Amino acid sequence: MFSAEWWTNGAALSRLCRARHAVAPGAGGRRRLVRGPERSYCEPGRETENMPVRLKKLIGTVLLILLVIVYALVATAVAVAQLAESGPLTHFVFFLVTGLLWILPAMAIIKWMVLPPKAER
Repeated sequence: MFSAEWWTNGAALSRLCRARHAVAPGAGGRRRLVRGPERSYCEPGRETENMPVRLKKLIGTVLLILLVIVYALVATAVAVAQLAESGPLTHFVFFLVTGLLWILPAMAIIKWMVLPPKAER
């Protein structure tokens, strides 16, 4: 239904590019058009190189929420299926390890979220 890069196509892209312009007061009280710094999402073919920070944070937040939900469901399903007859020490070790293991993909997502755009590095 939607492509993976729906936000860079057609009307959405032109709205994003137009939104980069602002009106500022000029000399004598007249208004003048001020262009913000060019972003690569306004240039066709370079959408993935310089993603807006707000969009990266939105995507990262959604990914973190999905990661926690899916990881908890999978860890619980594995525990129910594999550890039903195990002792309390096995349960403790399993949940200790799986309770800390989700941090590794979460760290990668957070690191990607806070990286500055390539133009600023």
